[in-house]
Amino acid sequence: MRGRKTTPTYLKVLRGNPGGRHLPESDSGSKLPDKPGFLSPIAAEEWDRIIPGLLSLKAVRPADRAIIVVYCKLVSQWMELVQILKEVTPSNPEWRKIVSTRNGIEVQIRTYASELGLTQAARQRLGTHQQDDGIDLLDKIMEKANS
Repeated sequence: MRGRKTTPTYLKVLRGNPGGRHLPESDSGSKLPDKPGFLSPIAAEEWDRIIPGLLSLKAVRPADRAIIVVYCKLVSQWMELVQILKEVTPSNPEWRKIVSTRNGIEVQIRTYASELGLTQAARQRLGTHQQDDGIDLLDKIMEKANS
C-alpha cells in the first residue's frame, strides 16, 4: 500500500504526540542491539560511531540490527574502495569498474543513512531538532578515508 510512511513512536513522543492517540508501549523504548562479531574493523568502528546518536534519539531497537549491519558494511566497503582508488590510476582497465562500484555504494550509503536518520536532511524531516555539528555524514567518512 502506497502513501506516507508511518511515523515511529519515538518521533511521536519527541514531537509531543500531536495526534493525541494512544502510543504503543512496546515501540517507545530504545535498547542497544548487539554488535555482531563478524563485522570488519572499519564496520565495527562505524557501528560504535553511530549507535550512541541513535540511542540518544531512542531510534534504535534490537530489531534494527540488520539494517545497521548493512549500513556499516557498506561504509567499510566504500572506504576500502577509496583506498584502492588511491593506488590505481585511470589508465588501469579496472579503474572504471572500481569507480562505478564506489559510486553505487555511495548511493546505498545515503539511502541507509537517511533511513536510519543519520543525515541532516533526515533529521530535519523527522523533526528531531538534534544539535548538528555542521559536518555531514559522508564528509566525516571521506575525511577519515583520506587520512
